[in-house]
Amino acid sequence: MLSVDCSGGPRIAALVKSMTLPEFEAKFDQHDIRCELEGETEKFEVKLQIQPKVTFKEGKAVKASLNWGKIEAPKLAKTALWSATAADNSFGVLQSTIVEDINDFIQTKCLEVKGEWQGK
Repeated sequence: MLSVDCSGGPRIAALVKSMTLPEFEAKFDQHDIRCELEGETEKFEVKLQIQPKVTFKEGKAVKASLNWGKIEAPKLAKTALWSATAADNSFGVLQSTIVEDINDFIQTKCLEVKGEWQGK
């Protein structure tokens, strides 16, 4: 799930624009992701980069892409991740899930800034 902090700065400005403008495309900075994959006998460290872009219409996300970048991982894991991320970059495999998560986030998890995007 995509996690965004509603506490301020450019992220809150993008959230407010996405809720107040008829149409808005939010382009986010590059994010570095680090995790461990656990195999049968050992753990593998994986590092990925994304640079998300989300299109909003009438206050709802309608299109989203993670724009996968650099992958650092052991060869076997990197091969599998490269295939998955390339498919997502080319065909938007994860788009519907991301759009759903963003809309859920806006509608239920970021209520502390709701007054700002409603003009109150």
